[in-house]
Amino acid sequence: MTNTATSRAIQHTRYAVTVRYDAPEDRLLVYCGDVAGHVGLLHLTRRITGSLLQGMMRLLSSGGPQLLRVPAGLQQDVLHFEHQSALAQAVISQPAQASIPDKPPQITILVTTVNVSQTPERSYIVSWVGAQNQSINMAMSRLDLHCLTHVLQQHAQAAGWDLPALPRWMQPGDGQPGQSAILS
Repeated sequence: MTNTATSRAIQHTRYAVTVRYDAPEDRLLVYCGDVAGHVGLLHLTRRITGSLLQGMMRLLSSGGPQLLRVPAGLQQDVLHFEHQSALAQAVISQPAQASIPDKPPQITILVTTVNVSQTPERSYIVSWVGAQNQSINMAMSRLDLHCLTHVLQQHAQAAGWDLPALPRWMQPGDGQPGQSAILS
C-alpha cells in the first residue's frame, strides 16, 4: 500500500465487494475488502456509473476466447451464456445477507475516472481513480467483470437511474439486486 499526499492505492488480489445505494447523495457506495483486511470505499455518481457500465459491457462484448470462434450471428447467445454462467458460479449475496466491513475504510474515493484494461493474459485491471489521484486497482477475471457489471447495473436500476438499455446478452435477470460479490 502506497501512502503519500498525492497518491494512495490499495492493490487487491481477492476481494469482497459490497454495493449500497446512498439516496441522500444519489450515489452507489462500493466497499472493497481483500483477504488481508484492507478496505476501500468508492463513491460512484450516476454519470460515472453509466459510463462505466457502458464501457464494461462494450469490453465484454468485444470478445473472449469463445467469441472469436463463433459466427457473428451467435455471439449474443454465447455472451448471454457466459454472463449467466458467471453469475451462477459467483458468490453474490442478496441484500439481507450482505454486510459492510466492520473496520473503517483505509481509503475513500469519490471516483472521477475508471480505467478498465485487458491484460495479455486475458484478465482485466479495473482502476478506480479519484480527483486527487487516489486509486484502488483490482485485477479481475472475465467472469469477475461479468459479476461486477451485473451488481452495479442491478443497483443503478434499483436506484431508478435512467441508464441506457441493457444489451440482449445481459437479459433476463432475476430482478433482485445482489448486494455483494466475492471476486477472485
